[in-house]
Amino acid sequence: MALFLNFLWAGWGVYYTKAPKGRWIVFVNIIAFILDAFTYLMPTLILFIWSTIICYQQVEIYNIELKAALENGTLEEFKKKYTYSRTK
Repeated sequence: MALFLNFLWAGWGVYYTKAPKGRWIVFVNIIAFILDAFTYLMPTLILFIWSTIICYQQVEIYNIELKAALENGTLEEFKKKYTYSRTK
C-alpha cells in the first residue's frame, strides 16, 4: 500500500508508514506542485488573456473598417485589404 500511495503522490507512502520524514516529504511535494503550477500555468494563462485582448482589438478594427467601407461604398478596396493573397 505504501508503494502505491507513493506512486500517486511522492511522500504519501512514507507518510503512510509513519516514518518521521514522511510529513516533510509530502509538504515539500505540495509546495513544489504549487510552484510548478504557478511557473507553468500562469505564463500560459497570461499569454491566453493577452492574445484574446489583441484578437478582440483586431476584430473591433475590422468591424469599424467594414462599417466605414459599407457607408462609403468602398467595399471592393476593403475586400482587397482583407483577402489573403498568395502573391504577396
